Amino acid sequence: MYTVVEIDKTSEFTGTFTPYTPFVYSSVVSGVVASYWTDTFGADGTYPTTILNISSVVLASIYDVQAVDSIAGCVSQENSFYFDYDTQTLYIHYPHDWTPDSVIELTGVAYGFTSDTVR
Repeated sequence: MYTVVEIDKTSEFTGTFTPYTPFVYSSVVSGVVASYWTDTFGADGTYPTTILNISSVVLASIYDVQAVDSIAGCVSQENSFYFDYDTQTLYIHYPHDWTPDSVIELTGVAYGFTSDTVR
């Protein structure tokens, strides 16, 4: 029997959310250049157009949100998220007593996979 594990790194989401439907908010993912990169290393501040694949969402650092397969699934299921890879848009159906302004969102970006057959 083999075990496959997804590797993702969570970080605070810095995008701006707009209402999509009641309790569902959307945000187009865009990159941000860290200030130390421009201040310390003298980089020009432009951000490469990197395609992301958000594979997990955590609210308030403790509350895992369930991934669903479509926008319709996200709209119908509280505590879910959908990431549209083609448009790089993240949709989150918040618990009905939370809003994007009331919590910090952490997103996990998939970086790869591994299995127990790698030795």
